[in-house]
Amino acid sequence: MMARRTQGTKPNPLTNKRAMAKLNPYSTVLRQMRQKDAGVKRKISKADRKAKQVRSKVARGNLKGLLTSVETEVDALTGIYREQIASMNVNA
Repeated sequence: MMARRTQGTKPNPLTNKRAMAKLNPYSTVLRQMRQKDAGVKRKISKADRKAKQVRSKVARGNLKGLLTSVETEVDALTGIYREQIASMNVNA
């Protein structure tokens, strides 16, 4: 019997383009389409930029309102138990 030569490591199709093309011939077309789309930058219009700015202002206002309402609620709740908290601090 003759000694057989080993094949070596099998190429990884995720990193090796030729191995992927052998498994999936359409992968070369998909890769070319992705490369073409990657070079195209989408132009953001002034109207889109203005709309985003308005949305972010509204969101900041809503967050500020939420935080102030939470602070007032916390102050009201701690006011109820202020005496108990003071007595706990005196004992400590």
